[in-house]
Amino acid sequence: MTMVVGYLRVSTLGQARDGAGLDVQRARIAAWCAYQGLPTPVFETDEGISGATIDNRPAFRRAMRAVLDAAAATDATLIVYKL
Repeated sequence: MTMVVGYLRVSTLGQARDGAGLDVQRARIAAWCAYQGLPTPVFETDEGISGATIDNRPAFRRAMRAVLDAAAATDATLIVYKL
């Protein structure tokens, strides 16, 4: 069975509070998974973290760890809406 992790990020607290950015990312990743016949993803989210801050993204680290750990036993996929 394939494990799918979706990584979501918004750079401003306003985007995080409004939810528009996160909701759009979540919906598009879920729709893409459905289209590809993949299971519903588990989401990890970094809210209000600047795009310039690459070394302080705890949700990204959790997402990567989950995919790497699962890859030893099954297929694992990390999906990012936008780099």
